[in-house]
Amino acid sequence: MPNPMSNRYFLVKSWNHDNVVQSQSDGLWATQTHNTPILAKAFSQCRASNPPSDVILIFSVNKSGAFQGYAIMTSLPGTAPDPKWAQKLHWTCGQPFFIEWVTTGHVLFRECGHIKNPLNKDGVDLSVVVGRDGQEIDAYAGRELLRIIDNLSHKL
Repeated sequence: MPNPMSNRYFLVKSWNHDNVVQSQSDGLWATQTHNTPILAKAFSQCRASNPPSDVILIFSVNKSGAFQGYAIMTSLPGTAPDPKWAQKLHWTCGQPFFIEWVTTGHVLFRECGHIKNPLNKDGVDLSVVVGRDGQEIDAYAGRELLRIIDNLSHKL
């Protein structure tokens, strides 16, 4: 059984809503190339912990002002086929991997902007709504963010 106290949390930014909807349907994701080794290392460390823990990906579409839900990373990068949306990109994405969506919905940033992420850029304690694609979120902040997303969205 996974250990929620040692889960790792990461912000995933998507260029558009269609990519997130497609991912919710096919359970695939690929991120920017520079994020791939970070997520691979986190996944391997979480799976090797005793008991194992999960890598949680919290999704936000650029300029949406909201989170669209979260998913659990279920495989290492490079173990899945390219997502359909990635085949149309003008930039190279990292190696694709499988994810399992837990909760989907539309949770406005104003509902969770009070949560601070001490892991944000340069160690500045900024809101969890501020971050780049692949930004790790502190475990306490991640659990609190998931609680709000779960309460204001619907679980799959």
